[in-house]
Amino acid sequence: MPDPERGLRQLVDEGTRSARRPPLADLRRRARRRRTFREVATVTAVAAAVLAAFPLVAWKRSGTTAPGPR
Repeated sequence: MPDPERGLRQLVDEGTRSARRPPLADLRRRARRRRTFREVATVTAVAAAVLAAFPLVAWKRSGTTAPGPR
């Protein structure tokens, strides 16, 4: 039968380890990764907006209209 005292001690040790602040290098790496993701997301959103608006702009500049009834 497992020792309940040992199980509780192990649980407390795991909680202590997970509650520790990560090393500064890890924090910097995470910040850099978030910044890169944000930049990629911004560029993708802008490109999608431009591509979505392109057919509308091209259609208005062409000067053609849909043929109407004769």
